Amino acid sequence: MQKFKLNNIKISPTSNHPQIPGELKVTIRQSRLKESLSANAEMLTLYWQIGKTIVEQQK
Repeated sequence: MQKFKLNNIKISPTSNHPQIPGELKVTIRQSRLKESLSANAEMLTLYWQIGKTIVEQQK
């Protein structure tokens, strides 16, 4: 049986809850995707602001 350790708490998959590690993996993947999308949006906003500043300076 595989054991997962999280902050000194041992979690062992049981026959009653075998889907929990899989559900956690999905949750982690979804959070990472949201984080990436958020970072991409922030970078896009930054680049747009830089471009806008350059255009205004050229006038």
